Amino acid sequence: MISRVDHPAYPNADRLPADVAKLVAARDAAMERLSDFEDANADVLSDSWQTIAEAKDIKAAVAAAEAGKDAFAGASEMTRAREARPRVIGVQQVLRRALNKAERAANRAVLRAAEGMEPGLRSEVESAAEAAEAAYQAYLTARGALGGAAARLRAVRLWAAGEWAVWTDGEASPVRTDGAELRAENPLMEIREVVASLDTPLALTPDPLIKVRRTDGEVFELRRSQAKALTGHDIREGQRLVIIGDDESEATDGDA
Repeated sequence: MISRVDHPAYPNADRLPADVAKLVAARDAAMERLSDFEDANADVLSDSWQTIAEAKDIKAAVAAAEAGKDAFAGASEMTRAREARPRVIGVQQVLRRALNKAERAANRAVLRAAEGMEPGLRSEVESAAEAAEAAYQAYLTARGALGGAAARLRAVRLWAAGEWAVWTDGEASPVRTDGAELRAENPLMEIREVVASLDTPLALTPDPLIKVRRTDGEVFELRRSQAKALTGHDIREGQRLVIIGDDESEATDGDA
């Protein structure tokens, strides 16, 4: 029996003409009176009013009996609820009708005032659009600065690990500084992922260029992984590789 009807949300009074705001205030007051009344009589208005009243009577009887008092003295909660319920429902109906009447009046007034509200709201949209565009441009600039700084740090980290990387001046798309792939799905998470990567070790396995020599005497550079994979195998008929410039390995003769 408690009212569960959704009511329209109206603009604040300062956005409405004075006569319309007055009708909206009357609707709000009627809604508050109904809500207060229903809150004060919630147990009696509940569909489970009998169960609630019975539970109250049982609790009161137990307390009286334990205290050595007459558990049957006075009116029971069941009797009070049964006698009050019709009158409570009657008052509720009056308050509901008053609310419905006030709401209809407010609705009609707001609809009449709607056309006159458009110019001010249009101006709000235009101002907000300008602010949003300026903020977006600022974001793009900041994003580019973040990306450039992260790319430079990643390059230095890769150099320190013996891996060549391109130095980037100016702006760039954001990257993780640990060399891993950036997986963020929105701008805020992208920023946080770049920052989090500052404390993450390089994800790439260093694979620097090292010097090798073919058995015909020609010297050139290969990635360490490529050189190690080729040593011990013919790369051409009668030609094998010798690693001659790797700090982590002794010179390796492919013919050994």
